[in-house]
Amino acid sequence: MKINVDGISQGTRTIEEDFTARQLGFAESDIQFCKRISVSAEVTRMGDEVYIHSIIRTNIQQECCRCLENFGVEVDTLFQGLFVPLKQQESPRVHVERSRLVDDDGKVTPYKGKVINISSDILDTIRMTIPMKPLCETSCKGLCTQCGVNRNQEECACGERVISSGYNPFKELQGKFQK
Repeated sequence: MKINVDGISQGTRTIEEDFTARQLGFAESDIQFCKRISVSAEVTRMGDEVYIHSIIRTNIQQECCRCLENFGVEVDTLFQGLFVPLKQQESPRVHVERSRLVDDDGKVTPYKGKVINISSDILDTIRMTIPMKPLCETSCKGLCTQCGVNRNQEECACGERVISSGYNPFKELQGKFQK
């Protein structure tokens, strides 16, 4: 998503757009998008500085780490950032005003030219919402370790077996105490 700084007058403007992953340059992404990426951005321009507060919504496909079934995940997240021209030195405004607009990490992102491209920021924000170990349901039973059947869909005949490592250094000691 590219924002033309010259096309935005001083003050706040709302931009709402839907994009495909390809339009944002995510064609080579490891994320599988099930629907378009909806971005609603509130853009505030103060001189050459631009503050962007956006809501990102989409649906992605994930694979459950327990049962390996695919399922959809709704993404509803926020991105915000303060962008300043690369060549700009210290702003004449009071630091109190700027600290109110700085993002959570306290970073100010420089931009070059008259266009701010937040496409990579959108992808990074979506990636941060994806769980490391996605589950189709919190109660997912996963696959049977013996026969490989999906235990959410059917019961297997294997039952719950206790898997022994084969090595038990206390086996002799247990036998002595049991007598």
